Amino acid sequence: MARLILDAPTARTPEPAGVGLPARHPVPARILVVGDPDALGRELAETLERQGHMVEVLNHPLQALASLRADAADLLFTDLGTPDITGWELASRAQVVRPGLPVVIVTRYAQQLDQPRLHAMGVTRVLSKPYLREEIAQVVAATHRPLSVAA
Repeated sequence: MARLILDAPTARTPEPAGVGLPARHPVPARILVVGDPDALGRELAETLERQGHMVEVLNHPLQALASLRADAADLLFTDLGTPDITGWELASRAQVVRPGLPVVIVTRYAQQLDQPRLHAMGVTRVLSKPYLREEIAQVVAATHRPLSVAA
């Protein structure tokens, strides 16, 4: 069962670089970020990399699906407004390619999202824009479940 938490948008100002940055995650995640590489992608990737994660940024959802088929990813962040197919469709297709993959939708319109649709499309969390760096760490901590290695 997917866990859904909606973060209601608030009047927040993004923090300057380095402020409020949480400690490195104890187990790095392989994270795929789909969105504008000059906005969502770059900022999110920089924050995730500073937290110790391995990040791939793609601006096209069809490239993301190809990447998911070729390489393992622990988590997918996507904007709703992506070329050719929406973030909704990417989330749904990602579940076909990688069942159980946590998908985080990043949007300014979190309050307007239909919760049953989120669940049906395989969305695990919603991250409201603008977001704080600490919120990114919380989302990763809540969704990244590293596989234990047998000795």
